[in-house]
Amino acid sequence: MHLWNTPISLEGKGGLPEIPRLQKLLPGFLQGGDSYYFVSDLRQNVYDYISPEITNVLGYDRCDISISFILSLIHPEDQTFIPHFETRVNKFFQTISADRIGKYRVQYDYRLRTRSGQYKRMLHQSILFQD
Repeated sequence: MHLWNTPISLEGKGGLPEIPRLQKLLPGFLQGGDSYYFVSDLRQNVYDYISPEITNVLGYDRCDISISFILSLIHPEDQTFIPHFETRVNKFFQTISADRIGKYRVQYDYRLRTRSGQYKRMLHQSILFQD
């Protein structure tokens, strides 16, 4: 099957066309590579949950991960801009109503030191949820 020569209609199908190759490629394309995620309680400054994939990405066991540990892994050249960026983000969130905060995604990139001592560029994406 030649994807580019075949018209695709999504009408009435409720989503992606039934093209197995496309369905396998799309999640990785949108994700941008290996990933992990965590849920943080910013008031307590702790992770409530860390996905097990963090071991595949950084080499550390998730039981050893804390916010302060992750911060200590940030490349020295990147440590200066992150606080400034977060300050600007916080100021922005103060200008909008609380019900709109969850509609915004914050993203930036920085380098983290892996267990092997090498640095990996990470795309940080966050969504704020309020209880």
